[in-house]
Formats: sequence, structure tokens, C-alpha cells
Amino acid sequence: MAEVRSLHSGTCDLGHPASPTSTVVAIRVRDEAVEYLALGDSTVVLAERDRGCTAVTDRRLDDAGRELRRSMDELPTGSAEHAAALAQYRAALTNLRNRPGGFWIAGSDPEAARHALTGAVPLASLASVTLLSDGASRLVDRFALATWADLVSLLNSSGPDALIRRVQETESQDPAGKRWPRVARNADLRVIRLHDARHGTATLLTAAGVPPRVVMEILGHSQIAVTMNVYAHVVQETQREAVSHMDRLLRRRPARE
Repeated sequence: MAEVRSLHSGTCDLGHPASPTSTVVAIRVRDEAVEYLALGDSTVVLAERDRGCTAVTDRRLDDAGRELRRSMDELPTGSAEHAAALAQYRAALTNLRNRPGGFWIAGSDPEAARHALTGAVPLASLASVTLLSDGASRLVDRFALATWADLVSLLNSSGPDALIRRVQETESQDPAGKRWPRVARNADLRVIRLHDARHGTATLLTAAGVPPRVVMEILGHSQIAVTMNVYAHVVQETQREAVSHMDRLLRRRPARE
């Protein structure tokens, strides 16, 4: 945040109340552990192999705005009255942003990063980690139509697109926000899974012929055995493709006269 601020310090009014802000949710793998960070209203879902699912969400924005948005939530979403109330709500939130007793969010003040929710869990204990925008998580935390375990199961069986479709279908059934009051009719939907990202990275690198030790270093494994055990199927598939390719080359070889 400090680095981004330095890029704009000479051209932008970084103290302006309307300076851009953003929720942040992030993970990194280090020393055989997954470290996570949440700032704003996005969610990290940790699916552990033996303990089920745990969701980490920074609720301070919701808590700070609950009373401020009460009158807005009574108005039809998308109406002119709702738009006017939304503008008043956002203006009121400005006075609570990045200060004690309010909420913290990424913006022009690097101090906000110190107030993020952070933690770590052993990498070996996890089946997957999912990062969700507030729109993608609302199937559970706002609509109450699924549990976190249900959401992870849907992702495992049908992928992020299925979750996004289900949220959109639910929103379309309540366009005015009467059952589920919300700021906008349609949510910002973002879904990223650690399992998908790590598996995809390993697959592409291995298929490209990158040495296993280099893959190990990129993925943050402490031992080559971990890399080979977890991604042995990728190596085997690559070997099968190599054999098939060699077979095709030999079959194309012209016969001697």
C-alpha cells in the first residue's frame, strides 16, 4: 500500500475523502503453512481435511454500517430513492473509514494494513482454500441458502461458475431487494481457490518440462518429496504423453526400401 501511494503522491490528492479504496483478501504459502489476510468484507474459506470449513471475514464494515443503512434497506434496490439513500450512506461511512471504532480498508493510508485479520494453518491440513468477494459469499452469509461446507462442495463438484450462476439466479428472484436488502441488484462476483491455482501452476510447469526442484521452489515446498508425492499424477501423465508422442514419431518414420 505504501508503494502504490508513493506512485501517486505527486499527482493525486490522497487525502480526499473519495480516494479509491478496496477490500483485500490474500494468502501465501510459506514454511509449509498457509498464511491468510482479510481486510474489508471479503472472505477466506479454509476447508480442512478433518475439521470441516472455517470462514474468515472482516465484519467491521458491516457492523459499522448496520445502523446507517437501515433506512436504505427499506427502499427498493435500483430505485431513485434507494440511490439517494445509498449516496448518503456512503458519505456517512467516510467518517468511519480507517479509524478506531469504525472499519479498516485498503486505500491511501498504509496504516490500515496493520488492522487486517491474519492467521496461518498447516498446509498439510487443508483440502482447499477459497477466496471470495462479498458478492460470491452472500449465498451463505446474506442469503443463508447454503453452509460454507455446501459452498465448498459446490465448488469441488461444479467449479466457480456454478456458484456464480446460483448467486445470480437468487438475485434475479429478488430484484428489488425486498427479501435480501443489498446495495446493488447484482453483486461483484470473484472466486479464487488455492487448490486450483497451485494445481494449475504445477500442471503447467511440469507439462512444460520445468525441473521438479524448480517447481518445488515456486510452490514453496521444503522437500522435493512433497512436490513429487502431491503432483506425481501430473508427472505420470506427462510421461505418458511423451511415450505417445514418441510412438507417433516412430510410426511416421518412412520404411527403408
